[in-house]
Amino acid sequence: MGIKFGFSTGRTLVSRTIRAVTRSKVSHCFFLFMNDDEWLGTPMILAADRGGFNPMTLEQFRLENNIIALYEPKQSLRPGIQKALPLLGERYDYGGLVGDTWVLLGRRLKRHWKNPLHEPNAMFCSAAMVKVMQLDDYPDCLDLNQDTTPEDALEWMDQTGHHLSPELAELSKSQVKAVATP
Repeated sequence: MGIKFGFSTGRTLVSRTIRAVTRSKVSHCFFLFMNDDEWLGTPMILAADRGGFNPMTLEQFRLENNIIALYEPKQSLRPGIQKALPLLGERYDYGGLVGDTWVLLGRRLKRHWKNPLHEPNAMFCSAAMVKVMQLDDYPDCLDLNQDTTPEDALEWMDQTGHHLSPELAELSKSQVKAVATP
């Protein structure tokens, strides 16, 4: 029930490239609105994607994405989501995505390098997730920043004791049915 943290992989070249460069099992993160938080009776996704920071239906999202993990938040995310509403429509940070290769190279060399191509009025998915958590005064998120990758966020969920949502199994069943139905 409520808003969940979500992680996925996509079927696109961008998704495969992100996973290869970051050595990750996920390439995307998002918020999933389920049950009591549905909009117009439909489960919804809120994420920074190629169209920017916008909502979309879960059905639409699943056409290009495989959901890998859903996590239960430790507190309501509603205040952070509400504070982030003015950010809806922000552009996707393609420059920042490319610049993250510099950040990742620095990590491998045990250095901390800032992303030189981050666009101030644009976000990619993990930066959007971090922004919402910061606006929410979410516990333990001080180590996360605009250079956080989806894999970093996924590992952070496990390290900070977040629990996998039981709704993932139900979504997986319906996803298999949806794919199997012509």
